[in-house]
Amino acid sequence: MPLPSTPWRERLETRLLFFVTLVTGVAVAAMLLAANRIITAGAIDRMHGDQDAAKLAFDRLIERRGEFASSQSRLITELPVFRAHLSDPRIAGDRATIEALADEYRTNVAADFLLVASADGAWLGLSNWPDDAAPEWTALSGAPDPSQSEATRRLVVLPDGVYLVVLEPARFVDEVLGWMAIGLGL
Repeated sequence: MPLPSTPWRERLETRLLFFVTLVTGVAVAAMLLAANRIITAGAIDRMHGDQDAAKLAFDRLIERRGEFASSQSRLITELPVFRAHLSDPRIAGDRATIEALADEYRTNVAADFLLVASADGAWLGLSNWPDDAAPEWTALSGAPDPSQSEATRRLVVLPDGVYLVVLEPARFVDEVLGWMAIGLGL
């Protein structure tokens, strides 16, 4: 016996229902895709805004810490006792005395390390220096030697972290008696 055929009206309703379901599904998928793109774009914009605000805050922090360290190093290098220690070859050659002096100054300015160098860039005292070897002059100043150096502030990457390093000459009139480098960890 042959199977009864589905009336044309039911077939049309079935096709119409299938078509409406397909169109609705495509519309919902398109809306979800559009909403996802809008939400993602908004999140990316907020993230970029947050990153810009964080960079600006970090730059301000570095500037303020640099200004503080520069003023402190200038005060120390202008002290008559500091200049006297650098200008007397017997004291400048006594590493223990210079390192004790550097330790005291480092504690006073709350620095992570403080280095004292002669006018020619030879390190006389290293207070709390994070490495076993004395630093290269170029690494701290960006200049090949002290004769081409000026007071500077710069970020320096060392084996144990990133530091803001302030390098300041100790002058007597126009003569550079020595150098001080103050490092503040970030």
